Amino acid sequence: MSSYEYGNAMQHRLRNLEESGFKLDSPKTLVTLHRLKEVRFTSKDNYYYKIYETEPETVPLSMLMRRRDNNHYLNVNMRCN
Repeated sequence: MSSYEYGNAMQHRLRNLEESGFKLDSPKTLVTLHRLKEVRFTSKDNYYYKIYETEPETVPLSMLMRRRDNNHYLNVNMRCN
């Protein structure tokens, strides 16, 4: 994919996200994922399994990542005191 095609694809995805109510400044990393459709259970095997959407979706990585809480036990400031 050329840089021109990448730029167009990025603008298209950002426009779709803005129409959905998400405003992102300039995401640097995109990830492709398949959304979870449903979780099923088989009583015969006593087993849970997941069914995912067949069409992939591309979103910025920042939409999937969560910030660590300041009170998290692995927070650097808490460990060094």
